[in-house]
Amino acid sequence: EALTRAQEPDAEFIMNWGPEDLAFNIELNQAINFGVKDDRDIAVRTLFREDDFRQAISHALDRDGIAQSLMRGPFLRAFPGGIFPGSPEFDKASVVYYPYNVDRANELLDGLGLEDTDGDGVRNFPDGGENLIFSLNTNQDQAEAATIADQAVAMLSAVGIKINSRPLTSQAGADINETGEWDMRISRPQAYLLPFTTCK
Repeated sequence: EALTRAQEPDAEFIMNWGPEDLAFNIELNQAINFGVKDDRDIAVRTLFREDDFRQAISHALDRDGIAQSLMRGPFLRAFPGGIFPGSPEFDKASVVYYPYNVDRANELLDGLGLEDTDGDGVRNFPDGGENLIFSLNTNQDQAEAATIADQAVAMLSAVGIKINSRPLTSQAGADINETGEWDMRISRPQAYLLPFTTCK
């Protein structure tokens, strides 16, 4: 509506596009020495460390479709991760992007021995292990994060991975992040505009 109004002859404002410096990430917890409570956590974190598994997750997500679910039109685009496209340090040639490709996602998951061995529509850990069921934490104060989570639940279900979306308050999310007791989370990072180092 604002864009339409800005184009009218009597508009008292103009619209300009700034640099792309805001994005949403789906992060996988790969820590095997922090926040681990049992063998299940070890198995999940070990799987998350597999490059083929992370590629499969990436291929299973239709980022352009998710962007359109947030806002129709050419306002948002797929974000492959890394430095924001609006950064002066951004180099498109250095970005590896895994496009939406369900067949490739299934191929990678099959290659890891993650098959639906009990016929319930959800893949299992190798050798007849438990179902691939992961929690996905979101900040309930961010409506967009909830929308992204809903889309991710459906898209990952299509490749045999069950996701339980968990909307959390800011404080509950911060507590879980500090203890490391989470599987996956949607974050809205602010730190990827310029490379930086934290010295301790």
